[in-house]
Parts: sequence; structure tokens; C-alpha cells
Amino acid sequence: MTKTILATIFAATALSLTSSAAFAQTAAANMDVSMTVAAECTLATDPVAFGNQALIDVAVEVPGNMTVQCTANAPYQIQLGVGNGALATVETRFMTGVANGGLATYTVHQGLATGPIWGATLGTNTLDGTATGGADVIPFTAVLAANQSVQADTYADVLIATINY
Repeated sequence: MTKTILATIFAATALSLTSSAAFAQTAAANMDVSMTVAAECTLATDPVAFGNQALIDVAVEVPGNMTVQCTANAPYQIQLGVGNGALATVETRFMTGVANGGLATYTVHQGLATGPIWGATLGTNTLDGTATGGADVIPFTAVLAANQSVQADTYADVLIATINY
């Protein structure tokens, strides 16, 4: 019986040696791999809260950030609308009193309060940038104008930030 087992092992070993010799040649083929990346951007903004005010005799500055994330190296422009205040422009935006309809004047600047006013005219008062592919933080400063005489009320406005890419 031991001879039979040894003969079987020997035969299996010989067969495996001869079968590996049958694969002595090879052939190759290219496997194509592809992908299309579409340009895409997202935009998020910090809210602006000027807080509780009484007599507005000095300007009140509130810093904030927009966060942009776009496909790497995508150029973009960010517009900032004039808001909902009656007769608002980018140079003079208005928060409107909820109860009395009064107006409170403010501006929004790119970067610091001394930076350019942020507007909606592409190529003129918008912000231009090129995406890194990560989250890019863009600072702004909202400024409540000094020397305003406004009635007691809660004031609000909504600005629409739009990214073009």
C-alpha cells in the first residue's frame, strides 16, 4: 500500500511539472480605464448678525467667510446680490424692519471692511478665484453704516451668493 501511495504522489508531481510547461508562452492585452470629471462647485456662507444695537453712531463691522469647494483648478466668480431692501444697490444695501418697514443701511466687502464692495456684476465687483480642489475659505466683512437713525425693530435682509464656474 505504501508503494501505491508513493507511486500516486510521484505521478501527481510529474503531472504538475509537465502541466506548468504547457504554459510557457504568454500573450498580453491592454485594459483601457477612463473617467470624465465634470466641473462642479459648492458654496456656503456664514450668516451676518449685527447683534443688538441702540444708537448707531459708529460703524459696526462683522467678519465672516464663504466656503467654496470646486473641481481642482476650476476658475470661478462669486456674485453677491443686492438683497431685498427697497431701492438697494451693492453700494447701499438695506435691512428692512419687520414691524415698521424702516431701513438700516449696510455694505458687504471682500476681505476687510476697507476691501472692495462685493457686488453682482461679473468682472466688475465680483470675486474671481481658482479652486484648489479643497475647501477654499473666502473672507468678507459686513459693515453697518455709522450715524443711522433707525426705529426700534428687528431688521433683516437676504442676500443671494451665486458661484459661476
